[in-house]
Amino acid sequence: MARSHLYSLSRNVCYLHPRYFSWKLPYWYLVGDSTAILEFDLDRQRLAVIDMPFKVSTDVWVIPADGGVLGFLYLSKYNVYLWKRETDGDGVAGWVLGKTIQLDNLLPLSSTEAWYPKISGFAEDDKVLLIGTDDHIFTIQLESMKFVQFKICFATLNFSIFHPFSSVYTAGNGIVMAFYIADVAT
Repeated sequence: MARSHLYSLSRNVCYLHPRYFSWKLPYWYLVGDSTAILEFDLDRQRLAVIDMPFKVSTDVWVIPADGGVLGFLYLSKYNVYLWKRETDGDGVAGWVLGKTIQLDNLLPLSSTEAWYPKISGFAEDDKVLLIGTDDHIFTIQLESMKFVQFKICFATLNFSIFHPFSSVYTAGNGIVMAFYIADVAT
């Protein structure tokens, strides 16, 4: 006879979006009465809610941080903050600010932008962040801080989430990066 488990959250959840999937632990970002990351352990069939270090907006992307630990990117105006979960000597886990990226110093942003940049995607294998502006997508490699700028139609960018994927081919030494655009407005 199979056992089933019932899980419930004692929070109002307004937004639930899958962001990062390690081999055995999928993560989702929760927004509602408070902000948190939902973790589901596939082996143990256990659900955990990991509180964020502060109340954040919806411009968050859950990622694997250095060392394979849980992390998240938080964008506020022109700054991207990389937070990671670390364990101290007593085994207590907590959030630590790892890096701050000042987009207005790194990217050629226009002062006429109608809205602030937003996180549009993240390529986990290559540690590449996708930042969307009015009419551009920028890819930023988090280790080298090198970026590439792509011109894009605003109508395509508005309310879109990019699902980056990459492939290495053996004919030469290159990486092909492409984007799947999911229109979340429909």
